[in-house]
Order: sequence, then C-alpha cells, then structure tokens
Amino acid sequence: MKVSIITCHTPDYLIGVHNQLPWHLPADLARFKKITTGHIIVMGRKTYQSLGRPLPNRTHVVFSRNSFKAQGCYVVSTLDELRTVVNDQECFVIGGAQIYHLFIPLAERIYQTLVNTHELSGDTYFPIALLKDEDWRVIESYDYPADEKNKYDLHFRLLGRVKSA
Repeated sequence: MKVSIITCHTPDYLIGVHNQLPWHLPADLARFKKITTGHIIVMGRKTYQSLGRPLPNRTHVVFSRNSFKAQGCYVVSTLDELRTVVNDQECFVIGGAQIYHLFIPLAERIYQTLVNTHELSGDTYFPIALLKDEDWRVIESYDYPADEKNKYDLHFRLLGRVKSA
C-alpha cells in the first residue's frame, strides 16, 4: 500500500471549522481533483459526511469505528481492512485530523497547499507535531497568487519522505 496525504491548511495548520473547510479556493479544489481523480481516497467518517456524497471518478474508503454505512464506499475500521481494499495501489488520505494522525507515519508523499492568511479561525488542525523536517524533502513547489476567485495567495508543495539508509 502506497500512502500519500493531501492537505490544505493555513500557516498555523488550520484545516477546518465545524466540519467544513474555512475557505472556498477553486485553485486548490482543481489541484485536489487533478491529483485524486482515478485513485483511492481515504477519509474519516466526519470528512465523508462533510462531502455529502462520493466524489466522481474515485474509489472512496471511509474509516469508522462504528457501523457507519456509505453507499458506493468501502467502510473499514482497521489498517488491515484498508490494505485488503487498496492492495498495492496508491491511496490519498484526505482527512480529517484523526485520520491524518493515523497515516502520517505511513505516508511517502504529502501534497500540501498553504493558504497564506492568518485571518481565519477554526477548530480542527493538521497534526504538525508528527512531521519532522528532517523526514521530508521538497520535490516541487510553486505559488498561486490570489485572484478574483481565490481570496488568498496559495503555495503548493509536494513533499517526499526521506528514505533512511
């Protein structure tokens, strides 16, 4: 199983407010769609419920500790169950915070969007404490300036895990 994480956050690692994104950024949504279309996306129950439905052209895997059902989705409660669904394919972990926490130690790549603002507040944060700078290297990085559809400057990065010898 190849694990990649995809996340969008502010400089203080804010990712959500009341189970929703605290912004609407079409440039980030387009990048998310481009990266995840045709792949497996893995999320927690609350993230799935915030989406409201399966996203087109993706296989959905929802982590849940209870008997949650989601039409058109695989629902799993353990990593072993996930491995059975994913096999050797790449999966993209899309949140929320508890799911990111579970998968950061397994991730090989992180697709990161930095929303350049300090004016937003929320209640959910990316678990940055698990990311050690020495474990990751920047593979690509580019900026997307704010425009009429995207209120904030964005910084897109792809991080790869540094392999230990």
